Amino acid sequence: ATKISNDNMKNMVEWSTDTNKIYMEYLDKKIDHSLEVNSIYLGAIMANTAPQEADAAALLETSVASMGAMLQEMEGFADAASDLANILGNCAARHGMISRRASVAKQCF
Repeated sequence: ATKISNDNMKNMVEWSTDTNKIYMEYLDKKIDHSLEVNSIYLGAIMANTAPQEADAAALLETSVASMGAMLQEMEGFADAASDLANILGNCAARHGMISRRASVAKQCF
């Protein structure tokens, strides 16, 4: 029963790690794509309008606010992923999957 529990715990940790990796890769691609799209839109806007100094400042302020919101979203996900990894690592350690001398990364990931 202990081996089955340990194998199940190991599978759960591996699944969680793989899922987090896939989601982070998705976010990375999403950010890259958003940057490309925003660059195209901003280029078109700048080509079709001659922004005054006040307009350029407002455009920059809006861009900074949008980027800040995107970074907060990523920070929230990173915090949640870190918390999940800690929980799973502690759980695995409690169930004897990890020796006290070995690191969690070497045993579970």
